[in-house]
Order: sequence, then C-alpha cells, then structure tokens
Amino acid sequence: MISPFRTSRLNTSVRRVLLVILVSALPSYAGPIQQPVSHKVQAGDTLWKISQRYNVSVKAILDANELSNADKIRINQVLVIPGKPVQEPQEQEQKQPEYSKDKGVFHTLKKGETIWNLSKIYQVPISTIIQANNIDFPERMKPGQTVFIPMTEERLSQHDELAGMKSYVESLVKLSPRQKMRDWKYIIIHHSATDMGNAASFEYYHRFKRHMTNGLAYHFVITNGKKGSDGGVEVGNRWKKQLQGGHVKSDFYNEVGIGICLVGNFQNYPPSISQYNSLVSLVQVLKDLCNIPTRNVFGHGELRTEQSLCPGKCLPLKKLRSQLTGP
Repeated sequence: MISPFRTSRLNTSVRRVLLVILVSALPSYAGPIQQPVSHKVQAGDTLWKISQRYNVSVKAILDANELSNADKIRINQVLVIPGKPVQEPQEQEQKQPEYSKDKGVFHTLKKGETIWNLSKIYQVPISTIIQANNIDFPERMKPGQTVFIPMTEERLSQHDELAGMKSYVESLVKLSPRQKMRDWKYIIIHHSATDMGNAASFEYYHRFKRHMTNGLAYHFVITNGKKGSDGGVEVGNRWKKQLQGGHVKSDFYNEVGIGICLVGNFQNYPPSISQYNSLVSLVQVLKDLCNIPTRNVFGHGELRTEQSLCPGKCLPLKKLRSQLTGP
C-alpha cells in the first residue's frame, strides 16, 4: 500500500488527476483571496488574466499546478489558485496629533493667502484652524486678519527653530547701505550633483576650471555636513556685489534669477532635514526682500530654456512652494 503522504513517488499524470479531484470541490472566487480556490479555465482565459483576477502572481499559479509553461492551459482545465496569508489587524490605530488650544502662533493674512495656504505652511489640518478660530466662512477671509494656528508640542518646536533660522538668514542676505539691489525676478534652485562641497570648492572649480570671470556661479550655497555644516548657508560674491548669475544656460535667467545650490545629488537621495529647512528659510527671505512671487520659484530643470534633471527628483519642490507665505 502506498502511503498518502508519499505522493512524490506517484507518476506525474496520476498526481495531476488527484489534483483535479481535490480542487474541483473548492469554491470559485474573484478578487483577493486568503484560502486556496479553484478556477475552471474559460474561453479567452490566459494565465495572466487569471492572475489579475485573483490578485495572485502567475508564478504562484504555475507552482501550485506543477505547470512549466503558462501558454499550455486549456478550456475546462481546473486550476488551483493558491491563497494569500490573512493580514493580522493592526493592534491599535495610529494616534492623531493633539493640537493645543493654548500653544501655537498667530499669523496675519497677506494678500493672496487663504486658510488652505496656512494649512500647508504650518502643516496643520484646515478643520483644526477653522475650529480654533470659529471661522464660519473661510472664503471670506481678507488680508490683515489675524489667525491663530494651534500646534502640537513637536510642531511648535519646529516652527520656533525655523523662525530662528529665518532671522539668521535675514542677517546673511542683508546688503551694505551703499549696495543697490538688483531687480531680481526669479529664484532658481540647483543641486551640486556631488556628495560633498562648499562655496570655496565650487568657486575654485568655476573660476579656474570653467574660467568664469566672476567665479562661483551661484549666489548662495547650502552645505550638507561634508566640507561645511549641515544646512549651513554660504553667501557668494555674486550676491554680495549683486552680479548676474552663471548657473543656467539662459542669459535672461542669469540676469534676473537668484541661483541657490544645495550640496548633494538629489537624483539619488533627498536633502537633509537641516538643508531643506535652510532652503525654505532662504527662499522665503529672498521672496520677501525682492518681491518675488511663489510662481517664480523654480527648480533648474523646470525652466523651459533648460534641459536638466537638476535639482533631482528627490527634492520636493511642490512641497517647498506650498510652505512659502505671500503671493
């Protein structure tokens, strides 16, 4: 007598007959599954279509039915569709952040700002802002109105840190009383596409390797902790002397565009948190100082005149623009 547990000794044809008998009693089912089910092949069926129907890979079906060729299924053939493990329910739902009625900041609306903008800037739900200020008609908010933004302890700490960074950046970009401000129209953001560097190393390369008369092509460099502090803002000679940039191919954008370069290759990885926070602060300060609208803040590759991957897919430009205040 052959043991039922030693089916490996049966020839292939007998094993397949047994398999058909076993699975014929299983229910049919369409959609994601947890337990094995049977499927009777219909006209027009392919193994790929069947796999999509049951949300199971082709390989899994081949293995379960001891098939070696996905093209050799036939009408009325009964296939076993292997099950998927049932997912364990999460032990507890993620806690929603607790916003304090007493801790937060006051924001005076500027022209063009809405409650939606404030939600993006401060990363606080719109409903929380509306509830905290008893706002009945958010669309009727006007410039000059003061809005209280409730915050969590963590978010308030982050806000205070950014406010401190903004004050520091304001002191860096301040020009001497004798220096006349150029008529800047755009802010253009780059990455260095190198893992390390600083204003001094880029200055040397641009002046002596690329033979650029005014040296460093950018107006500002934000370092990443390698050859400079993490998130450090370095001011270039072109900003100090209000010279046109050399950071893009277009003469027009070099004439009226402020160039900011973050050290790193953001095609492969994102900027550090400190770098990103410094960028937000620097762009905001330059926007306010030069009256540059948010719509004129670009990544290098977003300019129609340029064909570039700079500043890389991992730099969140849309998020950056959403966090800027003002028009």
